[in-house]
Amino acid sequence: MKNKLIIIFLILSLISVGCGKKNKEDTTEPTNDTTTTTESQNDDIKIDDISIFTKDAEIPYERFIKNDDETSEEYKKYNNTVNDFIEKLKEDKYPYLEKDTDIRIDFNNIDVKKIKNIDFNKTYVTKDKDYHFKIDSKKLTIDENGFINIKHSYDDKDENLKGILYEIMLELENETYKYVFSFKIDNKIEEDSSIYSLTGYLSQDEQKIYDSYKKDKDIKHLANNTPIMVLKLYTQAILDKEYSLAYSLYQDYNNTTEENYIKIMESFSKETKEDYISNLKAAADGKFIEDTKEKGYIEYEIVKDHPMAIDMIKDSNGIWKIQYMPIQ
Repeated sequence: MKNKLIIIFLILSLISVGCGKKNKEDTTEPTNDTTTTTESQNDDIKIDDISIFTKDAEIPYERFIKNDDETSEEYKKYNNTVNDFIEKLKEDKYPYLEKDTDIRIDFNNIDVKKIKNIDFNKTYVTKDKDYHFKIDSKKLTIDENGFINIKHSYDDKDENLKGILYEIMLELENETYKYVFSFKIDNKIEEDSSIYSLTGYLSQDEQKIYDSYKKDKDIKHLANNTPIMVLKLYTQAILDKEYSLAYSLYQDYNNTTEENYIKIMESFSKETKEDYISNLKAAADGKFIEDTKEKGYIEYEIVKDHPMAIDMIKDSNGIWKIQYMPIQ
């Protein structure tokens, strides 16, 4: 990779994870964001005060802060979550979650005394000729253990149903926060045995490739894959804790052995692994830039106007592999 285009920062401790950052002429500080990748300046609540998960995996979400200034970006983002969801549904950018899966929201780190109200919206998006939505709203109550439990339920006979958006509005003494997470629905394949319960990442076609490769590690399954798809398969392996499988899609500069790689991955703290996966997932929405026929990098952003990058390289079999070493 050309040094003048990009610098890769490798994180050298077990408690934090980062990735390459591309040089820019300006060196302004990152702007505040509304998603879970940035930290609020408000002391009442922190990013990690809420976690959303099923019995198998954590669910990624976005957090928005209510703002009364109608001209501000924060106001627009807070009030346009449904429209944004519909637009992304058109691009098939949301994961699938199996019907009737139990979802738990953990508020344990929040001082319950500061919570004035919790509203819950469940938006069903349908499509025939156009996209339509219906919102079901209700109040929620945190149980004595600091949890809220909901079920991912929907009408599996409605072939026009395309997605469900969940919104939790948490009103504190001085501010209101909205937590948003979403899933796509495809009732047309409900009886198909190839349906998958994903962990918030792969499409169905990508899952089939992943499952085939996982079964026999035959590189023929990867022959026509793009660098970004290989990155996604690698990330799914990390999510599944299939570290040997992940290693087969990985090749770093120092030729780390499989044994050492697995040891590193298993030593991750929960927070470190979450950060690592968040970076990988963000990169999947990036753009692959080819340096040569054998090397290139995926450029993406976590914070606006601050490009990041992950190196990719072709192995001797012509298969793209990821070069993002989490820890050395």
